[in-house]
Amino acid sequence: MTRIHGILNSWNDDRGFGFITPAGGGKRVFVHISAFTRDALRPEIGDILSFEPKKAADGRVQAVAVHGPRGTPRSRPYPALVGYLVIAAFVAVAFSLSTLWPISRWFVAIFVIMSVACFVAYAADKSAARAGRWRVPEVTLLLLGILGGWPGAVLAQQWLRHKTRKPSFLGPFWVTVVINTIAFALLSPLPLGDLVAGLLSR
Repeated sequence: MTRIHGILNSWNDDRGFGFITPAGGGKRVFVHISAFTRDALRPEIGDILSFEPKKAADGRVQAVAVHGPRGTPRSRPYPALVGYLVIAAFVAVAFSLSTLWPISRWFVAIFVIMSVACFVAYAADKSAARAGRWRVPEVTLLLLGILGGWPGAVLAQQWLRHKTRKPSFLGPFWVTVVINTIAFALLSPLPLGDLVAGLLSR
């Protein structure tokens, strides 16, 4: 079958579909995320694509066997190192607090369990996005993060290359990180006065 080249001029990343304008002109062609080859990067408006046209059951022409940009992942809004440093700093501060005043094991357990749950939720959402299935609501991902799962979310964003190019999500996400960190400090059994005294005594 003859392949056609075109430009992706419309894309809904949450729902996983968009429209391609053929290079030779003509009506826009519907394309679903499941039609892309596995080695293609996540679609973005402006991508040059090649595809095979196929008439669907409703008579509408849609793109199949879509080849998109390959190779090096696209740039991310924040380097992976930033996320790793935030996690490292949080762990370092928590460890320092534990040397001055015992921190309940429940705190550690909550962060570990929620981080694993958050990582799994990100993985499920990415899998659903590629297959065109029902997505994990973003509010659920943010809720898991604010409840202590944000370290797992940071790892999932970088390792799975998911939710790293959407400012409307990343903004609220980092707000949840700040809120969770503040809540951890307030719920910590270490009084602020003891912390200051302990630091000054060193």
